[in-house]
Amino acid sequence: GMYGRATSFAYTSHYSNLFRHDCEPQPLADGSSVGQLLLARVCRGRVEKHAASNKELKKPGVGYHCIEGPVTTTGTLAVMTYDLNQAYPAYIVSYVVPPGTKH
Repeated sequence: GMYGRATSFAYTSHYSNLFRHDCEPQPLADGSSVGQLLLARVCRGRVEKHAASNKELKKPGVGYHCIEGPVTTTGTLAVMTYDLNQAYPAYIVSYVVPPGTKH
C-alpha cells in the first residue's frame, strides 16, 4: 500500500465509498445499488504524521502507534495501523449508492 503493509482507516466515508462492498451483482431497478462499509473502532495512540506516502514503511517510528497521512492528491487523510489488535470492526453500514457513483 501507500504506507507499506498497513491497514488504512479513512476519516471520511466519501473516500471509503471507493472501496465499498457491493451487495447486489446488478443495479436495482432505478440504477442505484446497495453498498456496505465497515465502521471500525481504531485505537490510534500516539500518531506519527506524514506529508507524503512511503511504500517502504514497516511500522511507525519509535514511540508512535500509527501513521496519519494523505491518501489522495487532494489531501484526504487516513490513519494506518500496523498491528491488527489496534482496530475492531464495530458495525456493518449498509446504504443506497446513487446511480453513477464511482467505485
